[in-house]
Order: sequence, then structure tokens, then C-alpha cells
Amino acid sequence: MGINQIQKVGLAVFKEKILMARSGRNAEIFYTLGGKVEASESDEECVVREVREEASTEITPGSLRFLREFTAAAHDKPNTNIVLKLYTASLVSEPMPANEVVELAYLDTTSSEKYFSELSRKVFHWLHKNDYIH
Repeated sequence: MGINQIQKVGLAVFKEKILMARSGRNAEIFYTLGGKVEASESDEECVVREVREEASTEITPGSLRFLREFTAAAHDKPNTNIVLKLYTASLVSEPMPANEVVELAYLDTTSSEKYFSELSRKVFHWLHKNDYIH
């Protein structure tokens, strides 16, 4: 039996730390804003939609840019990998939790490991190594 792949896009918003979201389905794990790309949309359209749905704000026009792709085992799905295309952008207003998102927080490498999935650890390591976060 092979490994399933879930394609997602994520958004990294920085204020010395990175903005992360927690859904009501998980008591501790935070993830980047974003989600699965729908059949009729581009990665960029997905990021814009997900930010609107999860954080009640918009991406500043012209600020979206691709950072890197990451792959890691899914946190709560056996035999499944997440392939995350990570973008960065600025937001037009302060983000507020919406829909399935119950908490937004700015985290960095000094935050407790209990908040991170394998994918988040890979993202944080790369962001720290490349001076996006501390």
C-alpha cells in the first residue's frame, strides 16, 4: 500500500515570528494559514480564499510570493504525506480567527515543540535557517 499525498498551500505572515493557526479539531497543534487547492483554482487563488476564510482578512495585492515546498508525514492521517507549497505575503488588516480556526498566534523556534507537527518543524527549521524567524 502506497503513501497518500495531500497537496496544500500555506501562507507565512511574519512579525519577527510566524503567524500560525489552530483549529477546533486539535487542542495543541498549530499550522500555517492555508489549505487544500480546489479543482478550479490556482495556488494563489487558494491562499487568498483560505486567508479570507480562516483569518477574516485579505492579502495585500502584489505582496504574494512563493518561498519553498515542504513534504512531511501528516499529523493525524496514517500513510499520508502533506506536500505544502509555502508562500509569504502581507495582510491588509489584523487577522482574526474565523470558521474552523479558533486561535491565531505568532510563534517561533522558542515556542514549545508540543505545538508543532512534523511539517511545522521542517518549516520552522528552514525559516530560522534563512533568517525569516528567530
